[in-house]
Amino acid sequence: MHTSVGLNHNKPTKMRLVMMKTAL
Repeated sequence: MHTSVGLNHNKPTKMRLVMMKTAL
């Protein structure tokens, strides 16, 4: 398992979710 990659993808994902919510 790649913890580094998982955390890296988690950050952008959360930011994208927030941006999407703001757009809505």
